[in-house]
Amino acid sequence: MPGAIVATSVEEALAAAARTPTGRETGRITVIGGAEIFRAALPMADVIHLTLVHGDYEGDTVFPELDSGWRETRHTDLPGHDGNPPVSFIRLERPQG
Repeated sequence: MPGAIVATSVEEALAAAARTPTGRETGRITVIGGAEIFRAALPMADVIHLTLVHGDYEGDTVFPELDSGWRETRHTDLPGHDGNPPVSFIRLERPQG
């Protein structure tokens, strides 16, 4: 894809993202997965925006277990509608220091 930056590790990708105009301006970088990328980036994360879709689904990939250092700072539940399941939007933060 034109303009794409190729990285071979999470550390390399984070360094490249920090060099982009948006990364420099905001100081924030977003990781959007998959499972192995989440697992590799999780130790460096300080905020998780988690979408929990309520229902039973087949699959063999799940978000990694979180340690007890994470605290829920926001939680919004939305009911299901038009055949879509209910969802929860959850913000988790890891205290610094």
